[in-house]
Amino acid sequence: MTNEPQRGPAAHGSLAAGAMSHRAGAWQPVPPGTLNELRQALDARHQRRVAIWVSSAAALLLALGLGIWQAMEPAAAQHALNCKECRELMHAYASHTLNSDKAAQVQAHLDRCKSCLDQYVKVQQGLGESPLPASHLASVAWLDQTPAESWVASLPMPLPSPEQMATRH
Repeated sequence: MTNEPQRGPAAHGSLAAGAMSHRAGAWQPVPPGTLNELRQALDARHQRRVAIWVSSAAALLLALGLGIWQAMEPAAAQHALNCKECRELMHAYASHTLNSDKAAQVQAHLDRCKSCLDQYVKVQQGLGESPLPASHLASVAWLDQTPAESWVASLPMPLPSPEQMATRH
């Protein structure tokens, strides 16, 4: 004799026909909707587990991304100069009396700030030195452009003039 439940002829082939009772080996009919309730409870449990897994994975990826982001530029973010600090160091930078770290910070600021670059050119001229080389001025020429000009310049072909557009209609 086995421990498997024995099914009667009425229960054969039908999942809703019965469920195990407390007596081993006997199947009893269940109220209508019981299996649907069990299915819904299992679905809800599965959805909670998936939500926990997805949330955990997202939190892990966020923490990993933040760690990588901070590792990429720790010194640049902490040692960036503002315009006031750059202008205070400008004369020392022009006369080459700054240490290499400070000089690199001033140079980085001049590479991204048009008003400080203009001020630095005036300082150099005041010291009797020649202004910045043309190659350096060309590398920061984008600072003079408005966003619309730089966007239009990036187009692969020239845009038609307003007169040309008017004649097309």
